[in-house]
Amino acid sequence: MDLSRDGWTGYTPVKVKELEHSLTTGELQVYVLEDSALLECYHRENATQIICMYPYCHPQAPKSMEDDLIAFAKQQSNARHIPLEISVPHTREREIQKLIAQGYVHSRTFYRMFLQGEVLHKMTAPELPAGWSFRTVKAAEFLNLHNNAFRTHYGFSAMTLKTVEGWYSEPDFDPEDWQALFVHGKPVAYFSIGKQEDGGHVYLLGTIQEMQGKGYGRTALRQACHLLKQRGVDRIQLGVDTGNEHALEFYKRIGFEVAYANLRYRYEPKTLTL
Repeated sequence: MDLSRDGWTGYTPVKVKELEHSLTTGELQVYVLEDSALLECYHRENATQIICMYPYCHPQAPKSMEDDLIAFAKQQSNARHIPLEISVPHTREREIQKLIAQGYVHSRTFYRMFLQGEVLHKMTAPELPAGWSFRTVKAAEFLNLHNNAFRTHYGFSAMTLKTVEGWYSEPDFDPEDWQALFVHGKPVAYFSIGKQEDGGHVYLLGTIQEMQGKGYGRTALRQACHLLKQRGVDRIQLGVDTGNEHALEFYKRIGFEVAYANLRYRYEPKTLTL
């Protein structure tokens, strides 16, 4: 199978090395149908739900394969006794109707936001007061910061050290991509970034809860954007849960604009007791 997905229907091309790495770390499972369609299932250790990519199907594959994979995802949910969520762009009406027909219900919406053009051009590194500094952090420290920042956020599942260590062990890992803001020796905010073919990405960003509202998150985001800008990207993107109104307004003030929405459709296993 050509995992580059040239000629396949789908949304995000996957690099073979990234796919192989995710399989090695156990974060990803891939199910293949007759070399013409596949389904990617992400289920991290101790996670409270399964996240699936919408199935990829070759244009010449039988139309039934797409339905078969969507149904198979439900089987995985029932077998593990935990909910399943599949993401699909809001413009994909055909795919949305297929999910609804198989019993999936819209649960959450995520915006994909872009920072580009003149706003990105004017982005500069933050001026740090005395006692403030950015440092690279190890996996365990990054994990603690992230779980602290989002522990009360709706739908949050605490990450494990195994997951973060898996990211740190990726072939293209750069320690400069994983930094924390320290204020008088204490870490207060963090970010992880990366440069891909479609521009720069801010993957994770947060401020520990007892330090929120003091401008630390804004400083961390400016540093993240500045580092990506130095790498020559012409666009920076990130995702935000539309239910997190504070974060959405925060990104808009920085200059990010909503590009499109990803809809999450949820399936509850029949054996799940609510």
